[in-house]
Amino acid sequence: MDKILIAGLAKTGTTGLLYRIACAVGGEKRLIFEPSEYVAEPGDERKAILCKILIGPHLKLQSFAEFNKKITIVRDPRDRLISSLLYSQFHGSYVTNSRKVDAIRKILENKERNPGSVPLLDVARALERAEGHKRPIISFFNRVRGPQTWYESYVDGTRSAFLLRYEDFVTGNLTLLEDYLCFRLSLDCEVPNHLKRVVRTKGLGDWKNWFTEYDVEKMRPFLDPILQKYGYDTSWELAQQPMIRPEHCSGYFMRLVEERQRIVKNEAMKGLQNGEGHSKAFVKCVGHLDGVESRRIWGWAVGEEPDKPAKLIVAVNGAKRYEIIADRPRPGIAKKGLHPNGRCGFVLELAEEDRINAGDSVIISPVEQDIVITNNPSVFQS
Repeated sequence: MDKILIAGLAKTGTTGLLYRIACAVGGEKRLIFEPSEYVAEPGDERKAILCKILIGPHLKLQSFAEFNKKITIVRDPRDRLISSLLYSQFHGSYVTNSRKVDAIRKILENKERNPGSVPLLDVARALERAEGHKRPIISFFNRVRGPQTWYESYVDGTRSAFLLRYEDFVTGNLTLLEDYLCFRLSLDCEVPNHLKRVVRTKGLGDWKNWFTEYDVEKMRPFLDPILQKYGYDTSWELAQQPMIRPEHCSGYFMRLVEERQRIVKNEAMKGLQNGEGHSKAFVKCVGHLDGVESRRIWGWAVGEEPDKPAKLIVAVNGAKRYEIIADRPRPGIAKKGLHPNGRCGFVLELAEEDRINAGDSVIISPVEQDIVITNNPSVFQS
């Protein structure tokens, strides 16, 4: 049975090709999605093994040596850069910070309204700053160079692999690939719904609408050698009347953000149900509800910007009842390295008429984020 390995950088169509091939392969098969190594399972020898990997330094390439069909996808680096830059925000640490999300959305909307007035590098700068990088352009170029270095190393190490241009994949020019695989591919197979977020335009040459002359000047020296190596046009001719559709820009960004927010919130709520102190998926806003008494609630919280006191909501039995600021001294938290100066504690003294009763649920959460960060103990017992 065939063992087929599909490899590429992010946003080069690896997921789409995996499911296109899976639809065409009959009999028993096993699909493996983005592992760092191939680990055989009992019965693999009787199945077709279809595996897609994202090229990076974490891969244990030797474990894939027995795959007899290997496909490496290459894409115009200018188009890939834009798609990757936007999609990477799905994993952004700031996606539950409404202020930062709004700032990114606005610059993307400005780019849509007048593409030529907002350089792509300005968008990249804003995204890197949202992640907290103090030297955003340097950070951005490092994020571009790193994956390309990994890619070149992989290509050099797998010279017998079939090199598929992304552009041929999306236009259906697959005759040579089908000859390599020794079977025809289905044209109407799509990725599962839970992976639809990876799809943006399926288009070609969209970079001409995004790049400005300033971007070309700054990025051409780095990208030209890649374009030449893989046979792409190096004329760098931009669109005369650039147009960026919201569903491929700000709308796409907001869909990613909203999906990620739902995931983070669901994981946090699972943490509540399992009695965990806070969501492991949201490590930039952490805290602990140290105690609840009938007329006193106390604990600590560190916000996304540790030098600024976290603003918190106190909810009792699901109803938001108080807003407090975590700015009281907690030297022990500073000693543990969780806060720069330890001014992150909170104490809420309650009036007699507002006392907490046995069985009441008390939950603390940040004002600006719809996610619980601390809940231990979540229920007060007298």
